Order: sequence, then C-alpha cells, then structure tokens
Amino acid sequence: MRIHGIIYLSLLFSISLQGEERLAAAIQAYELEYRGKVGDAYESRVRKLNGQLDLALEGEEKKAIEAGDLDLVTAIRAERKSLVEKGVIETEPPANLPAVLKRFREAWEKEVHKLDAEKEQLEVEINTAFAKTLKVLETALTKEAKIDEALAVRKYNEKFIGSSSSLGRTENAAGGSWKKILDGSSLEGWVTKSPESFQTVENGVRARKSKKRGGALLYYVGEDDTPDVFTDFEVRFRLHSEGEQGKANSGFFYHMPESMPENTQSGGAEINIANGSDLQNQTGSIWDVKNVKNSLRGQDSTFELVIRVTADEILVTADGREIMRHDPSKGPSPAYFPKGGAIALQANSTPAAYIFEEISIRQLQD
Repeated sequence: MRIHGIIYLSLLFSISLQGEERLAAAIQAYELEYRGKVGDAYESRVRKLNGQLDLALEGEEKKAIEAGDLDLVTAIRAERKSLVEKGVIETEPPANLPAVLKRFREAWEKEVHKLDAEKEQLEVEINTAFAKTLKVLETALTKEAKIDEALAVRKYNEKFIGSSSSLGRTENAAGGSWKKILDGSSLEGWVTKSPESFQTVENGVRARKSKKRGGALLYYVGEDDTPDVFTDFEVRFRLHSEGEQGKANSGFFYHMPESMPENTQSGGAEINIANGSDLQNQTGSIWDVKNVKNSLRGQDSTFELVIRVTADEILVTADGREIMRHDPSKGPSPAYFPKGGAIALQANSTPAAYIFEEISIRQLQD
C-alpha cells in the first residue's frame, strides 16, 4: 500500500480533528508506509534470497552425497541449518570452509549488502517526508492558536529525528553538529590505564581485555588530559564483533566520573554491547537497570548503533531499528545523572572482541 505526502496532509488539515488526533493519524500513516515499503518488503526480499540459497545448497548437498563426500555433506547441512534457524549465514567462517560454500557465502553477502543499501535509501526518503509532514502540522496548529499542541508535535518530531539514524546524520537535525571522535585509525583523543586492552588494528580499534588485568575502560578526553563531559547527547557507532560468536562483550559507559576509575563499575551508567545468545543483558541493555533479552543478529558484520541520552529518555537503535527505550525516572537504579560526566568504551572479553570502526557524537543541550 502506497501512502504519500498528499494523504498525510489531508489528515493534518482536517479541522474536525484535534491536534492530538491529527498527530496520531499522521503517525499511523507513517508506520503503515514504513512497514509496507521498508519492513515487510525487506524481510520478504531476504526470505526470497535465503530460499534461493537454500535451494542451491540442496543441489550441492545431493552432489556431495552422490560423490560420497561426508565432510562436505556435513558442512552444507550445517550451513543450511544456520540459514533456516537464524535467517543468516554465520559470517565468521571456519578455517576449513569448503571452497564451494565460500563462493555461496560471498554471493549471499553481496546480495544482502545490496538489500541493506536499498532499505537505507527508502528509510531516508520516508523518514525525511514524515519529518517534513510533522513540521507542516506544527505550523498549522500554531496558526490555529493551538500552541500547546504545536509544541507537543515539535517535541515528537525532535525525538523522531534523533532516533532515526538516517535523519540523525543531517546537520540541521535537532541538537548540535556531529563530531567524529574515533576514526578507527588511531587512539588520538582517548586515554586508558590498560593500553594492552585497546589496540588499533586494520579495520578499527579492538576492545579486548587483558588476561592479566581483566575489564578495562578507554576514556574520551578530546584535546585535553581530562575527559570531556556530556550530559544530554547522542552517540553513533559503526562496529562489529570478531572471534567466536556468543563470546564478545563490551560496553559504552556514560556520565562517568572524570577521575577515570579503573574499576569499570565505579559510577555512571552502561549500555551493554554483547553477542551471547544466552545472556539476559543483550546489546542495548542498560546494565542493572533495563535488560534487552533478544539477541541482536549479524553483529559480526558492520552495524550502526545509536544511543541517545536525555533526562526524558534513553533510546538505543541498531541500524535504525529501536531495540531499547527507557524512562530514566523509572527503574531500580539511575540511568541518567543531571551533572553528566565522561564517556568510555569497555573491553570485557577475550579472545573474542568488538572492533570499533568509527564513533561520532553530538551534544543535545541548547
């Protein structure tokens, strides 16, 4: 079903509707369009691609059986099982992966990347149109002297822009400009008491704890010797895990003491980053505050993680999809500290680890 701006506008300018109803109608129209053109369409294309791959693997399995190649049959069946049960191929191949499976993997990953790029472009188009629609509604309500309702629409729009990874890249979005604080090629602007735990590698900065020292933190200090302070902010990561699946563990700490304690649990709050399928605190969890129990798939390929921290809300998205939302006024422990504080990355697993390819941040205070 195709819903475009003209339908949004017809909903917005229906004078019989109050501002709240008009906003709700616009949101409903947006969600319907997003689900139809992005969510459902993307999942359908991935399922079709997976079905084609499974059919091709089935043919290869029959050939391997006829050839009496037990090792190849076993490898193909493991590949097909992963595809059926998880919807993805485990992208950390074993050292002895047969050449035929390697070719299939490469072809599958190439097509998935194409689908991801198409999905991102559609997200940009739909989200941009919706943000403009909300701006039109804000203006209309203001002209009707419905000031409180107009302010409510503006607040919603600001949150929507902030939570959208595609819109969050624009400089005119709510909040300050994005500043790249890690480019993956050096540790300039960062300090740690455990240098062996944070190493620059070919594709980013590896966070892998030392067997001797245990967990460690890497603090952002910018151009000075003391950590920069962030209170209301948004941070965007490009990262991936490496090593045995289910064993990588890291974290993003915020509102931390500026004294840079070596103990990773000293003050502040942590957004957990982990890929263990049996964990209660998956990627996106606020440690000891709010758990995310659903494992985030595909962390061994590059993905984008966006964390937004304000007094009203803590929001985490992965590749534009919400995975955790929390009201800081609720919960067993604080997740927001009004004075703000330092930010840091954690190294908390070995030999599996996370590679941070790029990090950008922006302040959200006026």
